[in-house]
Amino acid sequence: MGRHDRRLRAAGGLDPTRARAARARAGSRDGARVITLHRRLRQLGQTQGDSPAVITAAQDGSREELSWADLSDRVLAFAGRMRAAADPGTVVAVPAYRNLDGVCQVLAALCAGLIALPYEPSIPSAELERQFSAVRDRLAEPVPAPDLLRRASGLAADLSPAAGEGGYVLVTGGSTGVPKPVLRAGMPFFHPDKGPSLLLQTAGWRLGQTHLVVGSLAHAAPFNHLLEGTLSGNTLVLPEFFLPGPILELIERHHIDWIQLTPTHMRMLEPALNGRPDALRRVSGVLHTAAPCPADTKRAWIEAVGPQRLFEMYAATEDIGQTLCRGDEWLAHPGTVGRGFLTRIRIYDDEGRLLPPGQVGTVHMRGLPGNQSGRGTIRPGRPGRGGFLTVGDHGSLDEDGYLYLSGRSDDLAIVGGENVYTEHVAAVIMSHPGVADAAVVAMPDDVLGARLIALVVRADHEPPTGREVLDHCRDRLASHQLPGEVRMVEDLGRLPNGKLPREKLRRIGAQPI
Repeated sequence: MGRHDRRLRAAGGLDPTRARAARARAGSRDGARVITLHRRLRQLGQTQGDSPAVITAAQDGSREELSWADLSDRVLAFAGRMRAAADPGTVVAVPAYRNLDGVCQVLAALCAGLIALPYEPSIPSAELERQFSAVRDRLAEPVPAPDLLRRASGLAADLSPAAGEGGYVLVTGGSTGVPKPVLRAGMPFFHPDKGPSLLLQTAGWRLGQTHLVVGSLAHAAPFNHLLEGTLSGNTLVLPEFFLPGPILELIERHHIDWIQLTPTHMRMLEPALNGRPDALRRVSGVLHTAAPCPADTKRAWIEAVGPQRLFEMYAATEDIGQTLCRGDEWLAHPGTVGRGFLTRIRIYDDEGRLLPPGQVGTVHMRGLPGNQSGRGTIRPGRPGRGGFLTVGDHGSLDEDGYLYLSGRSDDLAIVGGENVYTEHVAAVIMSHPGVADAAVVAMPDDVLGARLIALVVRADHEPPTGREVLDHCRDRLASHQLPGEVRMVEDLGRLPNGKLPREKLRRIGAQPI
């Protein structure tokens, strides 16, 4: 078996036609010259000219648009000013607004060969300072992009950064309350022969497509797909809001080809899909990430877009590896997040013993050669065993190599001596048709060790009582997995990437009724 055959076999889930196409793309062209981001933008500005590059949509129905020529001019002008005002290695804190100026400043910091730090401008100042402090401790003092641009008013530097310069840093761990900067070093680039990553191509991504970018640009998936879309010459549509009806109208109006969503987005859109069966007819791929997807929501989307066009990816900001699962694979293996895609997976127990299929332990991953995109080199976090890495997620493999997640180490509670994964309990609660969202927190208990409190957001239709939620759980969970208390709340305060603010929820759980 040749090197590229092994690469494709490790990807998993490729049908013969796709495998042949991917093998042809891989070929023997690894030596081709890559095009760094600033040169790629200049190239697209010249070749695509007046074609739309970025479209932003406001909630009032207004929209703004930049052509490729205008995007190239604006970004490279910003980048020249930033490079003139900053030393190499400067960390540039960019407020990642979902408008034209926000997109241009993010791309400009990258094109300048500096280290871009996109941050969510809507987060409280105290939380932003915690993130900046973590970056300060690990890398350098972040310099606000607007300050750089004001300092460089009237200045401009020649834009010729080396491919190894710059990069970007994303802050992860916000859901656990411990911000952790993850640096990807080096100038983003485009490979003219290979195109975007094999994973994206397998998930329906095509060069020059129109794709919808939702979620905070400070989070890994939206940021990376914005960057990959720019390198691919895609038309990027960025709504400044997320409301089900208007989002579906955008998808239809702009003939969206490709979408990345979180399960939270999918659950919000699910009721609106029932009345618009043709809204997703043009879409070639929907990729969902970030959190467990309730089974009923998953099935509704498989029905809406087709099992060959819905994909789930499990990965982490640290980029230690990934899985990919197509809709038809999920139907055959309900609950899985897929098989390793150019990634080997092992499950170890707490003593470092390799576990057989079916047993739950800590998930370890190791990316294989070829498991890179055009976004530079990652500096991952926590090392594991035998060259494998982990972010602390727990799960198991089945006999066919499909991964099933049980939760993260910080989702594990010990109730009466039994292990309980709070994410699993929350998923069961969310399977109730009258529940819009749910989370489960474990609070200390003198007798049981931990006591589970369910925080439930009721849907508008057939909202359940707390007793009805417990009755629903009793039919599906063991006694030690049952919440000791159910509280109805207005909102869980999910982060823009769909994840839960766990420390905030624990504080809510600690409050007496």
